[in-house]
Amino acid sequence: MPFKFGFSEERDEDNDAQPDNTPPQPDPSIATQVVPSQWVHPNSTKPVALTGELLKFPRGAHLFRRCASDVNFEVASETVAEGWLDQVVLEKTDIIDGVYEGGFKTWECALDLISFLEELDEDTWFRGKTVLELGCGSGLPGIYCMTKGARVDFQDYNREVIELITEPNVLLNSVASPSAVDSQLLFDAEVDLSKIGKDVRFICGDWGSQGSLPNYKPYDLVLASETIYSQQSHQRLYQLMKQSMARPHGKALMAAKSVYFGCSGSLRDFLLLVEADGELSVQTQKVFGDGVQRLIILFEWRQC
Repeated sequence: MPFKFGFSEERDEDNDAQPDNTPPQPDPSIATQVVPSQWVHPNSTKPVALTGELLKFPRGAHLFRRCASDVNFEVASETVAEGWLDQVVLEKTDIIDGVYEGGFKTWECALDLISFLEELDEDTWFRGKTVLELGCGSGLPGIYCMTKGARVDFQDYNREVIELITEPNVLLNSVASPSAVDSQLLFDAEVDLSKIGKDVRFICGDWGSQGSLPNYKPYDLVLASETIYSQQSHQRLYQLMKQSMARPHGKALMAAKSVYFGCSGSLRDFLLLVEADGELSVQTQKVFGDGVQRLIILFEWRQC
């Protein structure tokens, strides 16, 4: 089902997009099926020219990302494209249920999570640690950890999101970091996806099968932002979180809105699921926003 959230406070790169409060309707032209998890290996036969922008954070962190408008232009320029890709670009669709999970946008809670990560001690949380970002999209929280010495794996439902957004952003913040940025915080760059180091890995597909991937091992830290808007995915997300958190000291940080208007999921529902299971402790670390609250939640293994 195509759907637009229509949050008035969303930090959307496409400022011309208007909120759409129409209930989502199924599109019969777009097939829905569960995409099994698989490792995605960067592959490029030629450098990719792109336009990016610089993001600045409260405690001084600077991160680069590919502009969403640049991705839209590349998709629109392709002679052959998936039907859902055309719909996302032309109709500015946030979500297509079971097909596209919003990875081309940088959602507000991802930026909140980076602001919180800035406050953490580098040696304790990042340097030499293994990190997984679930539902990564642009991958900026994981990329922040990468710049602080962590080895990071990135997961998104859509391979196209990994290839068009996540991989270029990883390069822009490592070997292809731009040397000059204009007064509008924009820049042009050229990236070669084959130059991504082997210590950075990418996964696409559904959460339900991710833990069964070959060479899949638990992590020191799991990150997730804006991943709980659909109650139907809560159980799969929670089970994967537990599979992915190293015992006994693995942690997870989740950034989420308290409610998602027009959607089935909420933070309260997810935390009730965690509480009923009883294996993880839950602590609120930070709260953002005066209207709809945005929270950072820490999950840890309960100690006997």
